[in-house]
Amino acid sequence: MRLASFLHFATIVEATTVFQLNSTSYYSPDLVAATLAFENERTEAVPITYLSFAEPTLTAELLESTITSFLSHDDVYTEPYLSTLVLGGLGTLSDGAHAVVDVDLSSGPYLLHPSNAVTRVYRLYWDHNFAFVESVTEGPNGTFVPVTGLALTDAYGALSIAVPSRLYYPLPTEDKPLSGKRLGVKDIYDLKGVRTSGGNRAYRDLVNPAPESAAALQKLIDLGAVVIGKTKTTQFALGERPTADYVDQLAPFNPRGDGYQHPQGSSAGSGAGLASYNWMDIATASDTGGSVRLPAMANGLFGMRVTNASLPLDGILPISAIFDTPGVLARSARLLQAVHRRWYPAKVYTSYPKRIVLPDLFWPTVNGTSMHIFDSFISQLATFLDANLTTFNANASFNTYTNTSEGPASYIGSTYSDITNVDQYRDLGLPFREQYIAKFGRAPYWNPQTRARWNRAATLPTSSYTTAIERTKTFQSWFRETLTPTCESTLVLYPMGAGTEDYRDIYTTAPGGIFAAGLPGNQMSVLAALPDYTIPIGERTYFSRVTERNETLPITIGMVAAAGCDHMLMDLVAELADAGIISGDVKTGSSMY
Repeated sequence: MRLASFLHFATIVEATTVFQLNSTSYYSPDLVAATLAFENERTEAVPITYLSFAEPTLTAELLESTITSFLSHDDVYTEPYLSTLVLGGLGTLSDGAHAVVDVDLSSGPYLLHPSNAVTRVYRLYWDHNFAFVESVTEGPNGTFVPVTGLALTDAYGALSIAVPSRLYYPLPTEDKPLSGKRLGVKDIYDLKGVRTSGGNRAYRDLVNPAPESAAALQKLIDLGAVVIGKTKTTQFALGERPTADYVDQLAPFNPRGDGYQHPQGSSAGSGAGLASYNWMDIATASDTGGSVRLPAMANGLFGMRVTNASLPLDGILPISAIFDTPGVLARSARLLQAVHRRWYPAKVYTSYPKRIVLPDLFWPTVNGTSMHIFDSFISQLATFLDANLTTFNANASFNTYTNTSEGPASYIGSTYSDITNVDQYRDLGLPFREQYIAKFGRAPYWNPQTRARWNRAATLPTSSYTTAIERTKTFQSWFRETLTPTCESTLVLYPMGAGTEDYRDIYTTAPGGIFAAGLPGNQMSVLAALPDYTIPIGERTYFSRVTERNETLPITIGMVAAAGCDHMLMDLVAELADAGIISGDVKTGSSMY
């Protein structure tokens, strides 16, 4: 391939913030990245390629191989940026360069303005599955700026998300393992310079742009993550169904199967976005009652609830400090491992557990057509760990421990909702209502789920809350002492998702204010405050009433370990992928594989 084949001029359709090159839309904010010191007679902005080389002499072969690499590895960089080459950091040129400059600028595509100012360019992608509420770009001093431009294509009412060139960022290192990784931020996390809505239009109208990013989010940014926008959350992170409960916004579309399945959990936007778009790498989520693991289940992703109190909650809209945990979703087990390994400290472990427990409350699965996939994974896991595999009589063990006869599900009852309803209404709902009325002279709107839970909280007896706290402590003590005393002791497995259809267009009865009553499998870790990893292990085929053909949905398993053993779980799942027991990466689109 000859270098000359790259060099042709591109015409900018719209020389403002949004322009097109060969039918691809780009956005260039007005934040100046550098100013070039050479004579520029152009009267319009033009796309350029800036190349910085450390070598004393640049050869045509090196230049050609560099550009070929750019085109192969970056989705933002395209041939039209070769209309003008600007070379920097060179001692001698062999031939053919348009200009030589020396500025502090990363190699990559830029927009050169008549003033010689250079601005970064962002490719605009269509958010066709409605996963985002806002696109942002990096601003000065750690701030973020909402994107005002839309892709010059038929977007059917969807946003355009601006993503920067991967060439702007150095390769990941031990200190910055997330360098250049594009991050979607769930819209309950404060992001400096941007309003937090919590999925509620009235709340967004009330608040000012955040003065700082949430502490847990800032840690990810410090590790090199590049924020590209805010993803949709259910209102105030309370579980909602797409047809029945979403009012202030449209529910994201889960791309798996026929594209009309429930995206699940309050982190639905993060889950649907990652399962839909190759141009994003990771996304923040949160797990109070399951909203890291539920979207991981429905959208076929890797996600783990962390041990409670592993990460700060500052700058995140609360449900309950007792149960709230920040989290991240990813399509790659290794990438998620890199996130967790540097995001927070965890216990040092000496070996993987040698005991695998299957609580009889959850096995076998209700959907028996997936059981052979669960059985295969569990058998391979036991062999890999050289571990004993046992079925656990949860009712008998719990009743003996507590000297009761009702079993853990009945004992727990509405415990989770009794705590979360009260805590969120006290810490968020009531202050929000009072401040909104004071500012606007009328009450704010709340979605049906929000209204049901906060109305219940307003009348719940104090004794119910006190009892719920006591029962949570009892459950936690029983579970930790009996099943997970140390990192090396036990893994508790349950079927997180059996690949069962859950169509988004189903009408349900009005919400009653109680979530996850009793003891669903995914609530064990919530009540026991333990790490819990949702792992995609296969797919189930079903006949879709939407597409009228066979489709596939993710099958996922939940893996619970002892408190503080988060990194052990991360390492184990990564090694299971290396051993071929699971696929360590899932694809975007209707199928994971």
